[in-house]
Amino acid sequence: MLLIHTTGWTDILEQHRDWSPAAFALNYSGKKEWPVREIAEQLHCYPRAERKLLDLHTPGMIYLREPLEQSSGFAAATYRARRWSASSAADLTGGLGIDSAAWARAGTGVYYCEKNTELAEIAAHNHRLLGLEGKIFHMNDDAVSWLASRSGEKPGEPFCDIVYIDPSRRSRGRRVVTPDDSEPPVLQHLDLIRSAGSRYLVKLSPMMDANLAGREFEGCRTIVAVSVEGEVKELLVEGIGHHGVRKGKHQGLHQDQSEQPDDQHELSRPVPEVVLLDSRGYEKFRVTGPADKADRAAADIMPPDEWLYDPDPALHKMKLIDQVAVQFGLGRLHRDAGYLTGSHLASDFPGKVYKIEEILEFKPRKVKTRLKQQGYERVHIHQRGFPHTVDQLYRKLNLKMGDDAHLFALSDHQDRLVLLVTRPEKI
Repeated sequence: MLLIHTTGWTDILEQHRDWSPAAFALNYSGKKEWPVREIAEQLHCYPRAERKLLDLHTPGMIYLREPLEQSSGFAAATYRARRWSASSAADLTGGLGIDSAAWARAGTGVYYCEKNTELAEIAAHNHRLLGLEGKIFHMNDDAVSWLASRSGEKPGEPFCDIVYIDPSRRSRGRRVVTPDDSEPPVLQHLDLIRSAGSRYLVKLSPMMDANLAGREFEGCRTIVAVSVEGEVKELLVEGIGHHGVRKGKHQGLHQDQSEQPDDQHELSRPVPEVVLLDSRGYEKFRVTGPADKADRAAADIMPPDEWLYDPDPALHKMKLIDQVAVQFGLGRLHRDAGYLTGSHLASDFPGKVYKIEEILEFKPRKVKTRLKQQGYERVHIHQRGFPHTVDQLYRKLNLKMGDDAHLFALSDHQDRLVLLVTRPEKI
């Protein structure tokens, strides 16, 4: 990476921030004394890094396009570092070093490991600019090889409090979901990971089935779906190491779990959890469900009332909608759709809230006439468990996308197809 050894490139970058990368590369292609290609790459990456990383970005840092896309954002990385703060953590797939930087800022000593030499050099450079020298130890090595060598130094004893791994979810140019299709294949090396740390934390694709993850990861204690500003960003598997937790080291533990003997850890079912974060990584809402589905709350099925509630996508993913419905005194509109309703406005509801203006039986001709009478031509259409797709509904009802109203197509409590005409409520 020529930029690390080039002085003055940040001045060139700032002078051309309003240029497109392609225009910059073309215009200065003959300027041999400049690392033109690398500066063009930063022109592409800097706006994205500033939006995504916030305080974990500072001028002079260097990025590569794909690793930046795959790295954690500020909110998720900062939250993870706060919640699972420890004396020491090993970041086995260091990449650009964003997760390591967040942990180091939270006071955790970090072992950063990355097999790609260019990425490892960039991360060390970026960490220096963030003032984290001496807090992060950099290893340019294969994660599995390095972990095996460290674990062998004191057999039978973990060398760090947390082993964290965010495996690459790309294989032969395509995205993958399951942990053993990723690189490194986490499940193949889980025994080694559990030997190396008192606790492990694996970041999985948001598309991964949470129940499957709970079954596949031995020692798994908690599965956490993390949502930032209404988007599920990651699925975290938190598990216990072979040797249990060293007391006093890990501040993020649930106390009742940390004191259980190892055999109980193996037998316990993982606890599902949803955490909603704001853009700065602070919790807005957290709900934990019973490990056993049979013990989970069951919401009443009821007809549409004054308000419609659409839970955050993370609650849908972790199947904790009923838990939230009972907590907020709401009912389900249908056993399968996942929309909730109630007569009161719950201003702190974890999701979106809509005022129900009208309930229409789904008969397309009558619906079209009624919507036209109300002046609704441009609307947002939402549907779950409905026999027609959103595109089909736009065509059937001769509507376009817009902000006149929000229409919810669903089956009601009596399995009738209905259309709820609503307006969004700011909460």
